[in-house]
Amino acid sequence: MSLSQVKDASERDRTMQKAMEYARIGRWYEMKKLDHTIDMEELQVYRSIQDELAVHCDTVLLRGKRIILPKALRDQAIKIAHEGHQGLAKTKAFLRSKVWFPGINDRVDNLVKDCLACQAITQSKQIELLKMSELPQEPWDDLGADFCCPLPSGDYLFVIIDEYSRYLVVEIIKSVSAQSVIPVWPQANAQAEAFNKPLMKNIKAAGIERRNWKQSMFQFLRQYRTTPHSSTGISPFKLMFNREAKTKLPSVPRKQTKNDELLRQNDKISKTLMKAGADERMKTRRSDIQIGDHVLLRNEVRENKTTPSYDPVPHVVTNRKGNMITTKQNERNVTRNSSFFKKTKHQLQAADTADEEEVPDVPTQKNHLKIPEVRDGEAHTSRPTRQRKQPTYLQDYVIRVNNQ
Repeated sequence: MSLSQVKDASERDRTMQKAMEYARIGRWYEMKKLDHTIDMEELQVYRSIQDELAVHCDTVLLRGKRIILPKALRDQAIKIAHEGHQGLAKTKAFLRSKVWFPGINDRVDNLVKDCLACQAITQSKQIELLKMSELPQEPWDDLGADFCCPLPSGDYLFVIIDEYSRYLVVEIIKSVSAQSVIPVWPQANAQAEAFNKPLMKNIKAAGIERRNWKQSMFQFLRQYRTTPHSSTGISPFKLMFNREAKTKLPSVPRKQTKNDELLRQNDKISKTLMKAGADERMKTRRSDIQIGDHVLLRNEVRENKTTPSYDPVPHVVTNRKGNMITTKQNERNVTRNSSFFKKTKHQLQAADTADEEEVPDVPTQKNHLKIPEVRDGEAHTSRPTRQRKQPTYLQDYVIRVNNQ
């Protein structure tokens, strides 16, 4: 962008011309008499900084030493400042070092945030509001399941938890296709996911104490099942079997109480407090993604350090159910939690279905070289025959070949 371009664009901008006129003669009070072709809001901004304005060569408006750009050149200037895909603050700093115009902050914010490359690379910190699951009606209605990572022995732990009683079952298995079972959104399986941490702690402690890890794990499960849960206030064993478990500690007979009513009351209080704390800590907010919007999908696998955080090819939202969003990209349908998507103004480019242009045959010059015939029994080689010449220093001598 050159100064002559700024001059030409300023001459075509009526609001800029009027601002330069008032900056020279100081008659800002005449603004009320202007017609509708002048941007009054922008002119009012110039009036508020009239003491900083100056006119360079009667064609360029300045604010201090910075050029005030006309509307026709502002987006171009922002694109120049954003070359190299610097962040928002750096782009503004580069731009402000040379030029200025009304609304520069908002304009830079909008254009830089709409940059497809920056959107695909920058990770989004937006987290959807925590949605608490409802307590099932009775045990074994809803289950959570997860695999605990392979142990040094090669075994996997298949963890199953009852959502009603929080009763746990752990099975030791030899092999599993974990990638096809583990959910992409762990928060949707929080009960089973949260149990893996104390379970692995017990197994690691068994290794330090040189104990059998299987015996230690079953001992841990027995203790867990008979301990009152922090959310319900009742032990998982009692909720599952409707009786107190016999433990190594003595106890006296107790009167049977209505566990379900107390359970639901404690569960509601616990989940309300948990949701409030998590939403405040993670600064969650509801996603505004709607059906028909164009979004970028987070890359679940990063092949190397140059892999962007999001797939730069936009998806179209086709359905939304609660926090789960379904999108389509060409023939591919994807359903993920809303936190996996980032809204974008860039649209999916339609595939070019036009028939490919036929490339005309270009006449080529044939090479009329004679190919030597190969007789039976003779080896054919594609290497050219070396032409042998007599050295110049032997021209004065008589040379015999094969004694001839």
